[in-house]
Amino acid sequence: MLDLGNPAGLQDYTPRDVNRSGVVVGSANFRNPNPDRYIQHAVVWRPRADVAVNFGAGTGTWLLGKTGWSLIHPLGPESVTAADVDGNGLDDVVVDFGAAYGVWLWLNHATWVPLHGSSPTDVAVGDLDWNGKDELVLNLPGYGLWIWRNHSSWQFLHGTNAQRLAVGNLDGVGGDDLIADFPGAGPRRS
Repeated sequence: MLDLGNPAGLQDYTPRDVNRSGVVVGSANFRNPNPDRYIQHAVVWRPRADVAVNFGAGTGTWLLGKTGWSLIHPLGPESVTAADVDGNGLDDVVVDFGAAYGVWLWLNHATWVPLHGSSPTDVAVGDLDWNGKDELVLNLPGYGLWIWRNHSSWQFLHGTNAQRLAVGNLDGVGGDDLIADFPGAGPRRS
């Protein structure tokens, strides 16, 4: 159990999931920079760090840190998650900008790195090879499951798209395991 308190001054924060690094995803009410009112949005929260927020179409991608709000991209994302893909101990922001722009990485709070030109239906994050770097598993419609391994290359995992992906340490040994729920076959562990 982890008492989230009131992370970064969020209103009505509702956590949905947490990874082994303590990164929490959920939703919260935010005062929208324009207009001045509270709206519920998806958030990624890292203990003692920042919050990445999707304010929706036309408002861009914002980060709430210790010094306040900062616009990190003028486009609003389809989804946002966090992962330490380079193993430096700091989470990076993984952003799906949709079918037109694909998946990008906001690396070390400084640089945008293109990762994939397609928009996934699901993204799972975890240290699947136990080397201290998070892998990204993308569920790409029509292409199956692909993994961004060691912040260096794409690797094919499975030709069937999963209905849902999840990551967790199921056996208590080493790092994370990937769980994929394949249509008609049920959950499978990798």
